[in-house]
Amino acid sequence: AELYRLTAPGAVMALTVHGDAAAERHGLAGQLSEEGIIDEIQDPTLDGIAPAGYYRATIQSRSYTERHWGTNFEILDYRARAIVDYQDLVILRRR
Repeated sequence: AELYRLTAPGAVMALTVHGDAAAERHGLAGQLSEEGIIDEIQDPTLDGIAPAGYYRATIQSRSYTERHWGTNFEILDYRARAIVDYQDLVILRRR
């Protein structure tokens, strides 16, 4: 909903997500398959800027991305492992 609010009709976006490759790397492939999204991996990257423990990495399956983002956006392309064989690249156009 927030991406939709921030974009104009017809806007095209290139976004990256942690998908199946990230889940595999963290040993969470089974959990991702069951839940579709995992939002519990602590990431210390912003410690000292944000409160310690606040920032987390999120992993979402391709089917989750297509189902949830596909309501407000046309998914023009989905490239698994497109960024350093780890992150997925998603190209969207706002409906």
